[in-house]
Order: sequence, then structure tokens, then C-alpha cells
Amino acid sequence: MLENNPNSTIYKLINKFSLSFSPKIKKTMCHHTLNGVVCDRHLFLGCSKIELEQTPHLKNVVSILDMTEKYQENLGEAIKNLQIADHMTYITLPLVNDNRLLLKIFDNIYKSIIGCINAILNYEYLYKRIKIYKNTEDNLQTFTHRCAKNYNLTNEQIRKIQQIITLNKQHKQSAMEFVKQNKIVILSDSLGTQTIDVQKIKEFLLLAKELLMHTKNKIKNV
Repeated sequence: MLENNPNSTIYKLINKFSLSFSPKIKKTMCHHTLNGVVCDRHLFLGCSKIELEQTPHLKNVVSILDMTEKYQENLGEAIKNLQIADHMTYITLPLVNDNRLLLKIFDNIYKSIIGCINAILNYEYLYKRIKIYKNTEDNLQTFTHRCAKNYNLTNEQIRKIQQIITLNKQHKQSAMEFVKQNKIVILSDSLGTQTIDVQKIKEFLLLAKELLMHTKNKIKNV
């Protein structure tokens, strides 16, 4: 339980932003935040919505817990989508031998990578090291230029992440997609083409695994 883990992220944050609370209240707050999954905030904080709005310290704690939940959810989605992509690549695809599955696998890899990026952004924002913008491109720039190196990502890994994001845009905007010689061909409106084959999928999958590993190593005690 988190009250027995003073090194956990939530414990540290509650301790930092609830200096005016008694040790007993702090312990109760941590006790009701089991495994990083927050219970009803008004219930575990022991106050009504009106009281919450009138108490800045409590509002700070609730805001912290909301952001903590966000990056935990992001990581959970990243892990789930990576597991699906890995199973489909190495179990389902060889079994059914249908290369149309490559696009589905690519979708899951993309979602896993976006989950990790969002987890990193929310985590860094929680510690006030970055800003989060309404514009997706601005957030991506923040990840690339402000966060990626701090998570030990190489220039090549960053380049591949950008390649996957660009390829996903082309996939979503594609006028036509079809299978040709064991490859998925993505045709744009300008008649330009991009291809996805098993080898490229395995490279992308490895990248997603590396990104998840770096993310989990940096965001400890989640």
C-alpha cells in the first residue's frame, strides 16, 4: 500500500503539496490511493465539493491526482496496445498469413507510441517542467525538443517516432490502400506511395518496446 512506500510518486506529491495537513490526514490520503488508482476524491479527502473549491491546498492535491491518473492511463494504454501488436505480429499473422493485418498492427504500434508520449508529457507537466498546449503539433515539438533526450532516446529513435507519426497521418488521409507483393501500399491524393511490410512492422514494434522501456524506467513507482 502507498502509505508504506514513501518513495512513490503520489506519496511524494501529496507530502509536498499538503504541508498544512496533519500526518494523520496525509496517511489517510495515501491510504485511499491504492496502487496509484485514486478513489472518489471528495470522499477520500473528506470534504464536499463546495469545501473543496474553497480550499486551495485540497484543490492542488486533487489536480495532482488527476494528472497522476492521466499518465498512468496513458501508460496502461501503451502497454495494452503494444501487447496486442506483438501478439498479432508473432502469433496471429504467421497463422492466418493475411498481410491486411499489417495495418491493424501498425495502428496498435502507433497507439502505443502515442500513449508513451502522452504519459511523458503529462508526467513532465505534473512536475512543472513543461507546458501542455491545445495544439497537438506543439505538444509533439515539446516532446521532441524538451523531453526525448531526458528519456535517453537517441536521434535515430526520435526520427523513427516522427516517421511513424507521419506515416499514420498518411494512412488516415489515404485515398486508397491495397496489398501488393506482401506489402501494404498507401496511396496519397497526390499519387505518392508509402509501403508497410512485415520487416518494417517488426522495426516499429521494437521501437515501441524501447520507448515503453525508457518511459517506465524514468517514470518510476507507477
